[in-house]
Amino acid sequence: MSNALNGTGVNSATVNQLAASILPGWGTAIKNVKVEVLALSEPAEATTNQGGSATLRFASSGTKFTVRLTPLDGTYQAREVTLVNNVSRQDSVYHLALEPALVVRGQVRLGKQPIAGARVFVDWSGLKVETFSDANGNYVLGGIPAKQPLTLRATRSGSSYVGAELKRTFTAPTDGVDLLITQYNKLDLSQLLGVPVEVETLEDKGGVVSITGAFMRLRGTAGLALADTALRLPFGSVAVKGGPSKNANGIPYMVPASGNSITSSVTKAEVVVNGKLPGFLAKSDGLRVVGGTGGQPGAVRGAVYLPVTQFKDQSIHFGATDKVYLAHPTAPANERLAYAALVPAGVEATPAPRWQPVTSDNKALTYKLYNFPAEATPAASALGHDTLRLATTLHPQPAGLATALSVNVGVVSALPGKVLPVSGTAKLSLPLESWTLESSKFTLSKNQGLYLQSGTLHLGAVTDASRDVAFEDLTILPSSLSQAQFNLSSLKLGGIGTLTVAKEAKALLAFDAGQKHWSLDVLRPDQTGAAVASLSGLPDAVGAVDLRLLTFFANQTQAAQLIDNSPALTLNQVVSFRPVTMVVGADNLQLGGTINLNIPQLGEQDGKLSIVRENQQPKLVVTMPDMQFQTGPLIVKLPGLNYQRLATGGVSFEGTAEEPGVVKFNVKLFHTPDSTAIGLRPQQKFELAQGGGYLDNVRGWMRPSGGQWPLLTFGGDVKNANGLSGVLSLSVHGDIMSDNQQVTVKNVPTPFGDMKLTFDIPKKRLVGELPFEKDMGGGTKVTGTANLLADPTGWLMLSAGAMEKTNPSMKGAAMLVVGSHALEPEIQEQFQKFSYFYKTKGVMPPSFPKTVDGFYFEGEIGMPVPIIPSFDVDLIVISGKLESIMGGDMRMGMNFSNGTEFGIGQSVFLDVKAGVGGTVVLVCGGVEAGVHADMSADGKVNVSTGDWSIAGDASVKLTGTAYGGYGVCDSDCSWFTCDKHEKSVDLTVGAKIGVSNAGTNYSVYLK
Repeated sequence: MSNALNGTGVNSATVNQLAASILPGWGTAIKNVKVEVLALSEPAEATTNQGGSATLRFASSGTKFTVRLTPLDGTYQAREVTLVNNVSRQDSVYHLALEPALVVRGQVRLGKQPIAGARVFVDWSGLKVETFSDANGNYVLGGIPAKQPLTLRATRSGSSYVGAELKRTFTAPTDGVDLLITQYNKLDLSQLLGVPVEVETLEDKGGVVSITGAFMRLRGTAGLALADTALRLPFGSVAVKGGPSKNANGIPYMVPASGNSITSSVTKAEVVVNGKLPGFLAKSDGLRVVGGTGGQPGAVRGAVYLPVTQFKDQSIHFGATDKVYLAHPTAPANERLAYAALVPAGVEATPAPRWQPVTSDNKALTYKLYNFPAEATPAASALGHDTLRLATTLHPQPAGLATALSVNVGVVSALPGKVLPVSGTAKLSLPLESWTLESSKFTLSKNQGLYLQSGTLHLGAVTDASRDVAFEDLTILPSSLSQAQFNLSSLKLGGIGTLTVAKEAKALLAFDAGQKHWSLDVLRPDQTGAAVASLSGLPDAVGAVDLRLLTFFANQTQAAQLIDNSPALTLNQVVSFRPVTMVVGADNLQLGGTINLNIPQLGEQDGKLSIVRENQQPKLVVTMPDMQFQTGPLIVKLPGLNYQRLATGGVSFEGTAEEPGVVKFNVKLFHTPDSTAIGLRPQQKFELAQGGGYLDNVRGWMRPSGGQWPLLTFGGDVKNANGLSGVLSLSVHGDIMSDNQQVTVKNVPTPFGDMKLTFDIPKKRLVGELPFEKDMGGGTKVTGTANLLADPTGWLMLSAGAMEKTNPSMKGAAMLVVGSHALEPEIQEQFQKFSYFYKTKGVMPPSFPKTVDGFYFEGEIGMPVPIIPSFDVDLIVISGKLESIMGGDMRMGMNFSNGTEFGIGQSVFLDVKAGVGGTVVLVCGGVEAGVHADMSADGKVNVSTGDWSIAGDASVKLTGTAYGGYGVCDSDCSWFTCDKHEKSVDLTVGAKIGVSNAGTNYSVYLK
């Protein structure tokens, strides 16, 4: 037997070609053997020729067939054989052997009376071997196995006939084998349970009657017909008794002694369904005859199935299931596969029900359709006249998917010869988790699979058209999905903003094995890294987010991958946000990235934007960490945002500006398109002295310029400050430092140099210092320092400096202090650096106050003596110099701390220095000498108390130095190769006089 595809006449079904060579056991060809393939919708049979061969061609989708061989002359035993046949274009040849058989002849009689129409048969488990007696009771029975113990029976239906039985082994054809039937007149033996029977044996033991026999003269009902109209259903020993009904002669019809059903030994019988399709009525433990109710005749119950071999189109394949059972749709659940299928001949047949194709356990039928795993919903499936109408759900399973999909394609019509193409305009629906794929234009075929010409992918609820994506040309295969053309113009991200998809972008519908969800990936086939889509129209934001990859998942999550260096968004006109990551929810959107508030010295911050829906309207909220930046020593700290909206038209933050442990203000930062500033928040105080003065209602601002923050300026109302009142304003300049509880502002630019201001927090003291050095032009240069001091005890300003002029040559120094404050040691030290009196006497002038509450001034000027030339000659081997300076010093002051006190002082001096030195290269030596003469006078008077004093001092100071050295020396012994040694002496002789209203004193000193 072989299968070959025949392109014409058989609708692409399989053509099976069977060539059978029938031989007896010893090898001689057998002619006149009927060869037939069972259970085909169209008969396939042939008779062997003289050479014992027969060829059959038939169409079937099956691969396993039952072939029956029936010798027509009875000299060989009939046989059924199952053949497995695969598709081939060549004949598959099978050599099938038959066993020889004998022919037996005889007569059937009741006593001496011939019985016509008696059934004569071999009672065995093999194929049926039977015949009927003629009008004279004679019979000829062929096909009897030789040399095998057999039981030969003869039965005759009727009210009193009991069959004949003969046990015998035949070794050769035999004539004269007569069979004698008997009669039993106590019961009517013609029917049992309302169904005609033939009684084979009867045993009556004391009125207890048992019979064996067979039900007969049956016909199909409910659209069924028996293939063998002479079907007998044998049954074993059954106890019977007389029933309530009697025949015309008053003899009761027999009924089972107990129960209302009898099981036959036949497990299946061939039937024809709907006059077209071959099938079988079957019951695994034997077909059962069940008595009727209300006087109705009994019926044979079982389940009907169709062998799948009769469906020729290989587009449908039932796999291991070689039977399609037919369930009765209206029968009780326990009778859907055990219904009345055969009734006694003469009983009117019921109409065919709408049979439902199921499995042997009344479950959904499974099969493969165009290689798709499929199942038929029983309630929606039916058997038509010759068509299985299967309400089919396909189960494609793309790679990576753990559970197959389910797509209802409607009714598939499978005829014995072909499967009709499936197409439709009814809505086809394929659930993909929370998504639904729908199409009203589709076809299902062998070549294309399930082809959806057009349809809609619902990314949300089917009723929510705003999340629908239209598509065209989607092909679903058993293990894959082809790529469709998706219209991406309606895609949305979280229902927020406007998503514009690039025209080059394509969508890929697939199952993501990693995420274990269906996904719709939007990507660019060109793989350039360019954006596949851009998201714009976000609330409070200007710009668009460019996406490199975009994925929608069927669990209602979405994911996006941004392009590298995605452009920044502008938030509220002033904030820049550069997105890096994106997470998309069903109705929200989150962007992670960096936030730049565009505030000087703050820099970028990690942050997150969340766009959510509130009252059906999208809003933008920001999450970012606490912020901190430093301008000079001032640290500005601003709290972050936690899921908060930005202020309309800009941003604002409330935080602090502080030098840790020094000063701290609560501030508010404003940043709008027009202005940026840090302002002190209202109702703050600044303490000037512990438990003492303070600034109330402090206010102040910082506004950046040119990308830099300027000086911090603040001020407030002076309170409780020893009578000081009004508004005090402070500016913090330069670089602020904190040291030992002091705030120092350094490098404050002025025309004379950089000023330094120090605020001593424990003392609440502000100290300013301005060292200066300036070339005034004309050969004049000034150097010095200016000082400012202010604290709760008072204030003062001190300026001290030195002047040097080259033409004419002169030098000088001056000091001025103004204010109301004790002249503390550090103040006096500044004064001493430039005081002539202190430098020559080692003490402050007598007129110098210890506390200033007014002013005090000292000035010095010195110049060369005109009549004494000055020179400085250095000829290396000999040098000499002469210098003479004369000058004076003026001192004056006024103090009001203890009445009104005036002070005045004056000094005149002469200073002469001379020296000579020489060298003879290896030895050097020289002397230097000097004389300083000075006369000073100071006086003070207190006009309030009348106290006065005058102090005078006159002195001469002599100095001398001798030096020598050896090595390679110059005249000054100053070369680095010269080892110099020197010896110096000085002597001061002076006198002091003091006169006051308290008395006079005089002293002479030598030192």
